[in-house]
Amino acid sequence: MTSDPLAEEDRQPAPGALPRPPRQASLRGLLLRQLIAQLLALSLVSGLAAYSLLYKPAMQAYDEALADAAYSIAPLLHGVPGKARLDLSPQAERVLRYDRRDRVYYLVVNPAGRPIAGELDLPPPLVAPDADGVRYYDAVYRGQAVRGATINQTVDGATYAIVVAETRHKRDRLNLELAAGVSFPALFVVLGALVVVRRAVTGGLRPLETLRSDIAQRAPSDLHPLPTLTAASELLPLVREFNQLLARLRDTHVAQRRFIGNAAHQLRTPLAALRTQIELAFAERDDMARAAYLQHCRAAADRMGRLVNQLLALSAAEPGGRGEGMMQPDDLAALLADAAPAWVARSQAHDLGLELESASVVCDRLLLQEAVGNLVDNALRYTPPGSSVTLRCGLREGLPFIEVEDDGPGLNPHDLERVGERFYRPADSPAGGSGLGLAIVHEIASRHAASVLVGHAADGHGLKVELRFPTPSSASFAATA
Repeated sequence: MTSDPLAEEDRQPAPGALPRPPRQASLRGLLLRQLIAQLLALSLVSGLAAYSLLYKPAMQAYDEALADAAYSIAPLLHGVPGKARLDLSPQAERVLRYDRRDRVYYLVVNPAGRPIAGELDLPPPLVAPDADGVRYYDAVYRGQAVRGATINQTVDGATYAIVVAETRHKRDRLNLELAAGVSFPALFVVLGALVVVRRAVTGGLRPLETLRSDIAQRAPSDLHPLPTLTAASELLPLVREFNQLLARLRDTHVAQRRFIGNAAHQLRTPLAALRTQIELAFAERDDMARAAYLQHCRAAADRMGRLVNQLLALSAAEPGGRGEGMMQPDDLAALLADAAPAWVARSQAHDLGLELESASVVCDRLLLQEAVGNLVDNALRYTPPGSSVTLRCGLREGLPFIEVEDDGPGLNPHDLERVGERFYRPADSPAGGSGLGLAIVHEIASRHAASVLVGHAADGHGLKVELRFPTPSSASFAATA
């Protein structure tokens, strides 16, 4: 069989056309199909049960009528032993055979098994009567199916078999009438139930349609939670999960807007200063003065690069930044030892000491190294050359910790209260800082369910910042919550 190339071409999508999306399954259709299938199965089972309950008594009544006819013949059997006869008058025979729908036959068989009266070729039953004296059987006689009943009759000590049989016309007709009588009402019930089920499914799905309409009518900026008091109990878990998604999106949106605002606010002034320095360098004729302006441009570019890196780190630490899948079990000593060479390289004018002991945490390695890097950088930046800076980690009071301590001038009580605010810098801070270091530390600590403790060193001089982590099990819970 060959295929039609034109038909094949019609089935192919046009060049550049989007592929046809797969047909989506309908929840309403799925519910209707399942309910209808179960309703039909229930109707079928109940119809068969009703048919069986009606059919058996009806057929039993017909069988008992056959047995009664055979018992009516039994008293008419007379004679001497081995030579009995049936005294059945023509009028009695007409009464016996009378039936408006079926033909009735009878047969009398002597003890030797030879027929002596009635239809001599009527097939007798193959087994003897039951304990109650009657045996019913089915056979084919003269090309038609017949139903027969046989009884035993004793005459002068000899046992004769009396058989009465009839065709199955009225039985078959009653069978059809019973089937129709059961099927048609059940069909009407099923059709009525289908209408009721369709309306019930449509009404039952109305809360879902209301929820869909509520979501569709929302503005893209509307991230408020959906109402839960009016939601159906089956939809309540879905609404709660959707509200949690909206909360995460809202946090991400707020973080993005904050990042954009922070970046615009902090980059506006350095960019203006950089542009001024560049214009002065272009206007300057003296090579040494131009070189000085270019040095200022390079320093400004370095400060802007650091500011951009800190803004990006702050954005990664905020909700909606790096994914929660980054949280993995790690060892603090190994984590800090990997990043220590870069910090040592920046501490040529200071004495940087490392006191690292093993402690297990669940963390985002990159973010935690960024937080410690900001603490070390602040300690190196805000302490005079020759000062000591110590980086410690391990277990304290059974909890993992990281600590950076210096012996510099420290901070006054007012600055200690505000030191974690974004873009806040003490009045006597050296140039080049952005005021984001400890803010980044606080955001990263929050991601790890850790607390930030800022205070003076043990001797009352310098500054000490400690990150205190929860146990690994509780940290894992906080990371996945």
